[in-house]
Parts: sequence; structure tokens; C-alpha cells
Amino acid sequence: MSNTYNVSIAMLDAYSLLVYNTYMELRELKYFLEIARQENISKAAEALYITQPSLSRQMQNLEKEIGKPLFIRGSKKITLTETGVLLKKRAEELMELYDKTCIELTSSQKGYAEKFTSDAVKVTHWVLLRRQLSRWRRNSPI
Repeated sequence: MSNTYNVSIAMLDAYSLLVYNTYMELRELKYFLEIARQENISKAAEALYITQPSLSRQMQNLEKEIGKPLFIRGSKKITLTETGVLLKKRAEELMELYDKTCIELTSSQKGYAEKFTSDAVKVTHWVLLRRQLSRWRRNSPI
């Protein structure tokens, strides 16, 4: 079952890349949310224990994947664009659902629940997010 599971995950990731042309990770959303909270990349990088250039690069890549800017970069403060506000809302929902799902899976008394890993949860959430982003990208003027 493990090999089948791994193959299925790989196929799903490949399908998502081809169909939705985006591949975000929970880590990227976590970083994005911290920048939105701090309103400053340097402070967010410090809170996340990563370097500011690395965080900036990752957010530029995220903006490139989405195809729209997420931030309005001021000299001392960063604010979210309309796209950023939407992503923040969805990212918070996804992180909450991810945390809840992990808790449910690890606290479950059923034997099969322990076989699931956080990767399975990530894939499920990202497929849903990719679909939504794809719809949004098709329906939103650029």
C-alpha cells in the first residue's frame, strides 16, 4: 500500500502542476501569513528564524506562481493587495483545517488513521487551493 500511496501522491502532484500551473506549499503560506501579521518582511523573517533575503525570494516566487502581486511594499510597512487579502483569508482557513485534521488523525483510535501522514493532508488541501486559484485566475482580469 505504501508504494501505491507514494505513486498516487506523485501522480497527483504532477497532475496539479500540469493543470493548475502552481505548486504552493504549506510552508510558503505560513511565511505569507507571518508577513501579513508583521506587516514587515524583516520582522517576519526574524519571527520565522530565516533570513530576510530568503523570505523575500520565496514571496516573489509565490507572487510569480499566482501571477499577481500580493503586497504593496512601502519603505517601512507592507500592506496586502486585494489578491493578498484573498490569499490571506484562504491561507488562514487552510492552516486551520490542516491543524484540525492533523489533530483528528493523530488522536483517532482507529488503526488506519495513524498510517496517514501530514503529506496526505497537504496534498488534499493543495488540490482544493489549486482548483480555486485556477478558477480565480481564469475569471479575474489581470
